Amino acid sequence: MRLLPIEESLTPIAIAFVFAVLLPPLILRGLRLIVGEGASLRHAGLGAGVGVVAAVAVASHGAIGPSFADSPWTGVPLTGALSLLAATLLQRGLPPREDGERRAGAVAIGVLLGLFPLGLLFAAEALTDVQPAEPYTVSETSAWWRIRVDPWDADALLALAWAAERRDEGSGLAAERSARARELGALESEVATLDAALAAADENCELARSMYDRALAARAREALEAGESLELGHPLPEVLVRRCELTSPAGILDR
Repeated sequence: MRLLPIEESLTPIAIAFVFAVLLPPLILRGLRLIVGEGASLRHAGLGAGVGVVAAVAVASHGAIGPSFADSPWTGVPLTGALSLLAATLLQRGLPPREDGERRAGAVAIGVLLGLFPLGLLFAAEALTDVQPAEPYTVSETSAWWRIRVDPWDADALLALAWAAERRDEGSGLAAERSARARELGALESEVATLDAALAAADENCELARSMYDRALAARAREALEAGESLELGHPLPEVLVRRCELTSPAGILDR
């Protein structure tokens, strides 16, 4: 099984393509209703182009997910191509250039309307965000929605690793996702906690204890680096208690 199913990894590409193709005519229709035709529409359309191109660029920046590439910057050619497509479609829908005064009001209206899709994208980012300390508590459905928005989100990928471990699909997929989440910048304490759970599930208690100790040390280091107060212990996955008889003053993590 792939790190992420191919249909999930391609979703951001589809979203970016939809933005590039459908946004220009929709924005132009809205501008015609607001400012009318002629020079005002042209000026408003040029202003809207800023937001439209920015929205397409943001939507397509991480479109090629980690199933296909080692870095989100691999998607830069796609970002450029789709942004150019959106700008071209918008430009072709505008009336011919006319001599005359600049219509600052129309430009301002165009900019505001063009930035609206970009605001929707940022709202989707905020609503689906997975916090660094949440991977083992966030639902699998929430994690998948986050992956659909940003396939490079390390915390969402770690949450999916926990989901794979919970479903007893074997430690292979969970371990692969855990390793990739570490590469993408997930907190070492959270990754090591999952690795400890995977080792305990395989009844390798020596490795499980070692990884849990590593999680404790990493959590202390992360707290110091972030200027947070240190807390006693670290949440303990239930599988470590059940199979390796470990205990933690921070309590048992009910998965």
